[in-house]
Parts: sequence; C-alpha cells; structure tokens
Amino acid sequence: YTGGGADVTVVGANMQQIDFKVTQGAGETRLAAAGGLHPAVVPLSEGMEGSSLNTGNINAVRRLVGETTLRPLWRNAAGSWEVLAPAPSGSRLWYDARDVAFLREDAKDEAEITRIDAETIAKLVSSGFTQASSKAAVVGRNMDLLDEIPGWISVQMQPSQAALPAQVTNGAKAALPVGG
Repeated sequence: YTGGGADVTVVGANMQQIDFKVTQGAGETRLAAAGGLHPAVVPLSEGMEGSSLNTGNINAVRRLVGETTLRPLWRNAAGSWEVLAPAPSGSRLWYDARDVAFLREDAKDEAEITRIDAETIAKLVSSGFTQASSKAAVVGRNMDLLDEIPGWISVQMQPSQAALPAQVTNGAKAALPVGG
C-alpha cells in the first residue's frame, strides 16, 4: 500500500489539524449568512478577526445589513401585523427607524441627498424650468420630464454689460429686447 512514493501519516497528528475553532467559525459564518447578517455585526468569531472591523468595512457591513435584511424584515412585519391590527382607512402600519442607532448614518446620508436634490431643483427653476417639472425630474431621476417656462431665458443666456454694443441714447445704454 505504501509503494510508489506514498507517505504514511497519522490523521490528527498535531493540534492544528483537530482545531475545532476553524470548524466552528465556518459554521457560525454560514448560519449568519443564512439569516442575512454579517459575522462582524452579530459578532461571531470570524467577523471579529482581521480587517472586517476597520471603519470603512464596518460601515459598509452596517449599511448592507440595514438595507438588505433589517428594513425588508420590518416592512414585512408591519404588513403582516396589519392583518391583526388594521390601520385606519387611508393609512397603513409602518415602522419608525429614526431612533435606531444602527441606522443613524443612513439618516445623515438621506439628509445630504435631500439637500442636493433641493439645490438641483432650485437651479433648474432659476434656469427657466417650471417648479413642478423640476421637482418631478429630480424625484423621478428623469431629466426628460423638464418643461421650460415659455418666453423665459436663463440669466446666464443674456449678454454681459461688457459685451453690449456702444450704443448710447441720451447718455444711457440702449435697452435690449427681452425673450429673444
């Protein structure tokens, strides 16, 4: 049986080969993955090692668990409880995640996105688009929804005073036609 260059070795000859921690860590990670959680969030032995606790990684893990596991579970729970405790007509049961410390960073990100959207709407309106179409375009992320206000020209489209012809009538610059 040992001919042809085969070596005889004893299985479990050293403690590393029978290390239960490796087997346990892999099992914990699989259970966490089945539940939609990351091992660094639970915290499990494999999640507490190495680079998974670095700031950038833990923030990404927190966001992943919040968006792919927790929020869908809360939505499902609210919809399921509505069968037992019907909401008043014209409303629905919902969850309030404002006081969930785990998701506070998401609230900060949402506030930043809202600020950027508001600035975009203001710039579109000042550029000659209707308020309603500017809002619809930003909320729907579809700039094809923009409608121009008829006869309005953006201020940036007007010539500057330096570019005006040197026409002077009674000591004042000649009036420019508006609306082109």
